[in-house]
Amino acid sequence: MSTVTGFSIASSKSLCTSHIISQQTENRSSNNLLKMEKCLDAQQLSESMAMKVVISIKIAINLVSSTAIIFTFLCMQQSRSYRIVHKNVRITLNFHIFYILLANASMVVSNSIDLNRLSSKHSDPCGYLLPLWVTFTVRETYMFGVLGQTFTFVILSIERIMATFMRTYEHLQSKNLIVSLISIKTALCIFFVYVYIGYDADWSIKTVQFFPQTEQNKSRIR
Repeated sequence: MSTVTGFSIASSKSLCTSHIISQQTENRSSNNLLKMEKCLDAQQLSESMAMKVVISIKIAINLVSSTAIIFTFLCMQQSRSYRIVHKNVRITLNFHIFYILLANASMVVSNSIDLNRLSSKHSDPCGYLLPLWVTFTVRETYMFGVLGQTFTFVILSIERIMATFMRTYEHLQSKNLIVSLISIKTALCIFFVYVYIGYDADWSIKTVQFFPQTEQNKSRIR
């Protein structure tokens, strides 16, 4: 009886081991298939002339708009009406322009990388894929700029509320309030953009386009 029982246990273990190995093999095959599909998608993008033209136009638009923003900012600094605005408002607006330029610069970088890799020739279709850390860093820096612009309106609202209820505020030149608000804003932007989205990312994977979504963070991005 003990011999039969031992044989049954050994058979069960063998079946379990075979099942696990079979599952692992299927998972590897599925992952390889998904990777090959991504490689072929990236290769198709590289063969699209329309895609390259669109990317080139986007780069040109971002460069022209950045130049216009810098020119406007420099003119604004010389304006008398701007100089009489409260110092804290000026600081807030300066940071707002910084966030706009940061978002624009990130778009120029991402589109330039995209144009370069799609214009290159690779014998292996997977050579057109982008490392996740590159797409995440560039794309989330763009989102950092966008989120920073959004928070500007919150800061201006708080600053103007203080000016309304504190009669001496307009005559004060203290930067404590605005420095505190900007510091909080920057910390929140860093947390939401880099930490919250990327804390559990699998940095070994590669992507087809500049989009930092992975299996780990797709529910948070949505």
